[in-house]
Amino acid sequence: MARQTNFGQLVLVLVVIAGVGAFAVWRVRLQALDREINAKKTALKNLHVSEQLPPNPQVVEYLKQRTKALEAKYEAALARLAPPLQLGDQQTDTQLLFQERSHAAQRTLERLATARNMTAPTQLGFPKDLPPPEAVPRFLVQVGLIEQAAEAVMAVPGVSRVESFKVEDPQPVVVTSELDVFLTQLPIRIRLSCPLETLTKILTALDRADPLMDVQAVRVTTTLTESGEEAEDVVVELVVARYFVTAPKLPTATEEEPTEKKKLGARS
Repeated sequence: MARQTNFGQLVLVLVVIAGVGAFAVWRVRLQALDREINAKKTALKNLHVSEQLPPNPQVVEYLKQRTKALEAKYEAALARLAPPLQLGDQQTDTQLLFQERSHAAQRTLERLATARNMTAPTQLGFPKDLPPPEAVPRFLVQVGLIEQAAEAVMAVPGVSRVESFKVEDPQPVVVTSELDVFLTQLPIRIRLSCPLETLTKILTALDRADPLMDVQAVRVTTTLTESGEEAEDVVVELVVARYFVTAPKLPTATEEEPTEKKKLGARS
């Protein structure tokens, strides 16, 4: 009968804390950049709607360049946390596109497994029928996550078996101070076998991944040999997530401010 090890529990606690901490840092960074960008845009627009003396061209140019730099930093951070979905040139039938990419992911798993003398997982947890159009974007993100996670995990020496990849239900990232859900996490569950020292290398590989793969949970279970001794390999379950942007985009420089705000900036 399998039993949980103290080391496995310690790894679980450390990884969950690290995963939550890493996501919190990215979240705060994105929110800070978001606020700074909007503050700069508002300051520029208020200069135009009020009757104050306009700044000289050098100041205006500096503020514009500063805003562009902040937007570039924001987009770079967001691209690592939640990379944009690549739909390719043919966007007429996203359901068939998902089917093609899921088959491609299965071939990738078979190629990686063959190169390492493993048996490739045969099920990825996707529905057998074509998913509804509204579910295709998240499934495409999870297909990409499976491929990236497989390449990271199966490249680590010591992994003896990758039993399965399974997609999990999406979970909105709720922030109480915001009305809109900015991000939705799209997790997958990975089940594999390896020695404990190999698990450390796997977690390191996932932590260094780009785009970000958020390790949300680790479960380690020991197994027994036929003679009743503790086996060298342990069974590991990893929950890894990618994020999908669901909030409205940032306002562009050409978008108008609310009428009430214009009235406050104007003088009679």
